[in-house]
Formats: sequence, structure tokens, C-alpha cells
Amino acid sequence: MDRRITQFIYRYSLRDQIRVLLLTLLFFPILYLSLELPKTIINGAIDGAETSSFLGMEWQPIEFLLLLSGMLLLTVLISGAFKMRINTYKGVIGERMVRRLRYLLLERVLRFPPGQFQRVSQGEIIATVTSETEPLAGFIGDSLAQPLFQGGTMITILTFMFVQDPILGIVAISMIPLQAYIIPRMQKKLNALKKERVRQVRVLASQIGESVDGNREVRIYGTHNYHLAHFSQILGKLFTIRLNIFQQKFLMKFINNFLNQLPPIMFYAVGGVLVIQGHLSMGALVAALTAYKDLVAPWKELLAYYQQYQDAKIRYEQILENFDPPDIIQPIPAIEDEPQSLNGDVSLNSLYLTNDRGEYIAQNISLDVKQGELVNIHSNSPFLLRKMAQSLMRTDRPAAGYISYGDQEINQISTERLTRNVSYAGPEPILFDGTILQNINYGLRRKPPEEDTADLTPARLTEIEEAKASGNSPASAHDIWTDFDMAGVENWREMRNWLQEMMVAIGSRRMVFELGLKDYFDPTDMPTVIEEKFIETRNDLTHQWHSQQLDHYVKRFDINSYHPHLSVLENIGFGLIKSEDEVPLIRALTGNDEFVRILQQQNLYKPLRDAGEQVSKNIIEELCEVGPEGQLKPHLSQYDSECIRDQLTQCIGRPDYLPACEFLLEMALKVRIVDSGEEHIHADLQKQIVELRHWLIEQDKQKILTELEPLNENRINARLSVMENLVWGIEVSPNHNGNHGELVEIVEQALIANDAESLVLITIGLSPVGIRGERLPLAAKLNIQLLRCLVKRPKILILHDALEHKTPDEQLEMLEGIRHLMPELTIILLRSGTVYTPLHSRNFRIDNEGLVALN
Repeated sequence: MDRRITQFIYRYSLRDQIRVLLLTLLFFPILYLSLELPKTIINGAIDGAETSSFLGMEWQPIEFLLLLSGMLLLTVLISGAFKMRINTYKGVIGERMVRRLRYLLLERVLRFPPGQFQRVSQGEIIATVTSETEPLAGFIGDSLAQPLFQGGTMITILTFMFVQDPILGIVAISMIPLQAYIIPRMQKKLNALKKERVRQVRVLASQIGESVDGNREVRIYGTHNYHLAHFSQILGKLFTIRLNIFQQKFLMKFINNFLNQLPPIMFYAVGGVLVIQGHLSMGALVAALTAYKDLVAPWKELLAYYQQYQDAKIRYEQILENFDPPDIIQPIPAIEDEPQSLNGDVSLNSLYLTNDRGEYIAQNISLDVKQGELVNIHSNSPFLLRKMAQSLMRTDRPAAGYISYGDQEINQISTERLTRNVSYAGPEPILFDGTILQNINYGLRRKPPEEDTADLTPARLTEIEEAKASGNSPASAHDIWTDFDMAGVENWREMRNWLQEMMVAIGSRRMVFELGLKDYFDPTDMPTVIEEKFIETRNDLTHQWHSQQLDHYVKRFDINSYHPHLSVLENIGFGLIKSEDEVPLIRALTGNDEFVRILQQQNLYKPLRDAGEQVSKNIIEELCEVGPEGQLKPHLSQYDSECIRDQLTQCIGRPDYLPACEFLLEMALKVRIVDSGEEHIHADLQKQIVELRHWLIEQDKQKILTELEPLNENRINARLSVMENLVWGIEVSPNHNGNHGELVEIVEQALIANDAESLVLITIGLSPVGIRGERLPLAAKLNIQLLRCLVKRPKILILHDALEHKTPDEQLEMLEGIRHLMPELTIILLRSGTVYTPLHSRNFRIDNEGLVALN
């Protein structure tokens, strides 16, 4: 990156800056005219002769006055339009340059060496890219235009004043040298304070990030007061620094304003004497006073520009401190007609590894690995293995020696070719916010989408144009980047089969399949083919249910019968509540006059209210049994016992008390027979609820239950899992392993028959992983990482403690499956802890002395 901010500005925006300069130069004649016209109005039109000659014509005083006033108005409009255009263009330049700077910084973050993230925290990087670059936009836009515009404005005004009277001109500039001497010296102290403020803000950002990452430890160890003390200390330093900045800034402002007020006083004194003596006209004095008032503004702007320049200079230098490490990884460009493939042979030649202090941790490592071979390297030092893995992936450099892949030294292989052919899986898998499938295919996102400009919207064309003007990538991040050629497939259908083959190879197909059956998905985000296949499978299972009497597995949905796994409200509407929190919906319904009136008309209001009262009493009785420290049964823990106690107290002797009645109705609408039995919702009441369901459908009254998603046998329901959608019901005893396993087998066979088995795998692929993959267990993240490595069909696979979630037998089976799937794949295992021999491999131990063969 450019070492100085001025170099950065001139390199990328010189042409635009020159355009602003040309616009600025065109503005000055108009400015001079706007200063001359008031003088002409006073001396020529108001105090002038009866007729005036102008533009080759004779004018009467009033006509001449109106003409000059109109001209003055026109110059004001033109001047304002010029200023607006210049300021807008400067703003565009500034924002484009800040966008370019942020892009460059983020590009460098992606090339940071591993050690840089130990020196600079995540919080500092985020604060620098977002907030510290923001103020630079104003200065970059003003960098050339502002001093020329304001300086030219000053020169134009001073020229006008000297034309009126040289003495007035001298008075006008009398304070400028003094200000030019004092202000920069005060600014130097202010700059030092601002620099320290930036440092402390970065420290605060780092501490906040550390506390967020270590939130669990803070709670476990009860150290929140200690961390608050740290925050208090940093905030105190920031307060002191900002207070000093305010004092220094306002002292500068006081001195500057005082010096600016001296010339007008001298104007009144000196100019007044000249007018009295007849050496100066009153109009010239008034024009000079007006001009000086206009002179103050550009001078203030020039001083502000100087302060802005100093501030921007400091910010830019401090940005470089964190984003220009000496060992930053430089990308190696691809050579023209370079082959994409890489030979799987690996050679380590006299490799020396050091730690961050420069001490040797491994010496003279030499090893040759043939394509398709499996090598197991063991060490008791996890740090040593990490350094070895980083060297093999070229994210860190060895102290001496070199690594070769095929017949090329690693530092001669282009970045494109290396990343295509070498995969790495480590002990701490990193997942990106998105779906599981997006994370598996992450390594294939290498082919920028092609866009036909004829098919693009005006908004997209503008977006592309602005990206190019800012030096950013114009490619769309929302289109498909998948390079199918890397995976050896042509389309998503073949990719689906390839994913399934990989899952079988690593032994995770069954686990993923069962996870997929338990998963939920939004049908609006689902490809039509998946929904159609699932509906076909559901229909086949329905026929199978009727023919084989499989009701002991699943309680299926039937519009003509009450479903015990659904709440009373869901049974009424024959649908599922869309929201995770059902309380707001139910409370809104119990207060809905139309809904209550329908219940009363169908003779259901009182029975349901009585059922709600009985449920509430049962909860109170159980609370008395378990005591204040006891726990309610799981299906009752959702209820607010204190609220129940309070409402029941208000109900006593007041059967028509409206708030209590609404509460009791709410309690009844939540009841599920599968939890409470038929004690509260007996068979007759169930029958009435089903009758109400049909009445609502016939009368088209279901619209009052807008928060329910209807159970439609011809559609996928987002509130049901994949399994529940396929079997169109809820499993009777999911915890009974025998029945569950049999049910999974039945569903799997139905999916296979419809060529839809792999669609379940795709479905779970559409599930979000959460920030950093927090929604998934470590074993699942490690499996996703391994699939990500394999999906691009690499030539070399480096597994660094990436199999520890599996037993030794599972690891052996997985390695055998991978080698069967890709027999030419070279696998290098870097393992800490217990060592064992995987398959037919060569085994080594690595330590400070070097590499030792174990067999």
C-alpha cells in the first residue's frame, strides 16, 4: 500500500481531482462578479446619476437597479449551483476512495500471515476497517479541490479589496500571518491527542472482542467485575484524552475567532477615517466590509482543511501499522496456459521450522511421498504440527529448506493452482454463516458468474460501474460461483450424487440422513423438484400405511379426527402455529370478540374455559407437591405458575370476570393430549372441536387463524420435520429405538424407490449453520470440513488432527473409504496424542531433532 495518504489519493483519483479543479476555476469569475455587483448597485444605481450607461444602453435608475439586482440574483443561483456540483462530486470521489481503501484493507486481511492475528485482534481489524476509515472520505474529496477553491476564493476577495483600496487590503490580511503561525503549533498537540485516542479505541475494541469470545469463562469464574474494572480504566483514559482534545480544540477556536474579529474593528476605524477624508466612498467601504465577511469563511475552511489533513494523515499511518505486516502473504499469479492439475508427489527438503521467537522447533526434515501414498506423521507438540501444516499450505514459511509438490517448488506454484489441488482439514473447523451445503461447496466458489449486460437492470449496471470506479470486484456475490469442473461434474444433479458418494466414503451418510429426516426447512426456499419428490414419496407411504397397518409407528394427520400431539388451537384450525412462541397468538385470539363468539355459538366456550381452570388447578396442586425448590414436569414447565395462581385467585366467585376467563381459555388452547391425557379434553370435547374445524372450513372462517399454517396433504409444511412431512404425521414413540429404526428403514426405502434419497441430504444441506457454525456440534463441523476438502477432488489432502471425533476403527474405515473413492489422492496425516498405524502407511515421529521413521 502507499506509504502516504497523498500518494494514495493521487494514484487512484488524480483524474477526478483535476475535473474538480477545472470546475473550481470556472467558479472564480462568477464569485468576483457577485462581489462587484453590490458596489455597482449602491454607487451606480442608488447613489448614481439619473441615467446610467450599461451594455451599450442607457438605463433609468429604477430600471438599472432592477437589472443589477436580477444579475446579482442570477450570480447567486449560478454560484450555488457550482458549489452544489463541486461538493457533490467531491463527496463521490471521497466515498469511492474510502470504498477502495476498505476493499484493499479487506484484501490484505485475507492475506495476513497466521502470526498477524496474534498481534492484532479481530476487534481492532473491524474497528479500523469500519470506523477509522470513515472520516477519510471528507478529506480525500477535498484534498485538491478544497485548498484551491478556498484559496482561490480568498485571492479573489482580496483582489477585490485591494482594487477598492490597498490600505483595506492590508488590513484584511493583517491577521493571517499570525494565525498561520499559531494554529499549526496548536494543531500539533491536538494531533498527538487524537493519535492516542485512536490507540485507546483499538484497545477497547480488542477488550470487548476478548470478553465476547470469553463470555462463558467470565460467567463460570465470576470475573465480570474484573473485566468491568478494565473497561472502566480504558474508558477513563478515553475520557481524559477527549477532554484534553476539547480544551485544545476550543482554545484554538477562541484564538482564531478573536483574530478574525480584529480586522472588522480596524475596517471601521481606518475605513471610516478614509470615508470622512473623502479618500473612499461609502459604497466601497460597505463592499469591503461585506467582502471581508466572505473572506473569513474560506480562511476558516483552509484552517479546517489543514486540521483535517493532519487528522487524515495520522489515521492513514495508523491504519498502515496494522495492515502492512512485513511477512504478508503475496499471491502468486497464474502463468498463461498453466495446467490446472498438480502431481500428487510431495517432497520436504531440509526443512527447518521456528517459533515466533525465532527458536528452532524442528530441524533438517526431509521426506519424499509418492502420489496416492498415505503418510502418518506423529508429534507430541501440537504447535509443531500446526507450523508444519501451515508450511505445507504456504500460509507460513519455513525458516530454511523448501517443499515441492510434483516437480515444482511450492513458492513457484501459482495460488490458483495450489488451492485447487491441495486441501487442508484442521482440529478447529471454520464454518461461514450460511447453509451446510454452502459450506461444503465453499471450495468450489471460484468461478465468477458471467453476466450479460443486455439482461441487467439499470440498478445492477450502476452497481457494476461504481464497483469498477472504486477498484472493487464487479462480480455479483448473489449468483452461482460454483466451479462444477473442479468437482468433476456438470450440474447440480451430478453434484448431488457426488456428495452422496463422499458421505458414504467418510462414513457419515447414515448420520447425515437421519439428521436430515429430523431437520426443518422452509418450502419457499426449496427447489420445486425436491417438494414434488417429497409429495410423491408421501403418497407412496400413504398407500403403504393403509395396506400394511403401520399406525403403531406414526399418528397421521386426518382432517376428520382429533390429533393428540397437536394443541387444542391447532386442532381447531387443523394447522400448526407458525411462530416458535405461541403465547402472543393465543392471547390475541382469546381477546378476539369474533373468535369468542364462535366458541359460544358452538357451545365450546364454557367447556374450554372449565378445562383451562382444571389445568391451572392441577399445576397449582403439583407446585404444592414439589415444593418451592422442586421442578414441574417438562410439559408443564412452560406455564407461569405465579400468573396462574394470581388468575385463579381472581376467578374465585367471579365466573364471568373477563380477564380471568381469557386466561383460562388461553390455558385450554395450549393443552396437548399427548402430555396431559384425556382428563381435560375428553372424547366428547374432541368431537366438538373436530366439528368446529369443519364448520370453520365450510363458513370460510379460518382467516381469523392467520398465524396457523394449514395442514395440507398436497403441500410441505415448514413447521414439520422432513420425517413428519414424509409420513404425514408425528412419530408415536421416537425414543423407542426399535420402532424408530424400522420407521427410518421404511421411509428410506420409499425415498429410494422415488429416486429421492439424496434429496434428504440436500435438504439438510439447506439448513443454516449459524455464526461460526455454532448451531452444529463439533463432530458435524469436522465432517463438513472433510467434505469441503474432498468435494474439489484434490491431489493432496493434509489432515491435521481432523479425525479425533472418530474412534480408531472409524478412522481406518473412513481413510479406506476415501482411498477407494480417490485412489490417486496423497494423504498426509499430522497427528498429536496416541499414534497408531492407519492401513498400509509409513509412520514417522517429528520433534525438535527432526523426522524419525517408526516402521
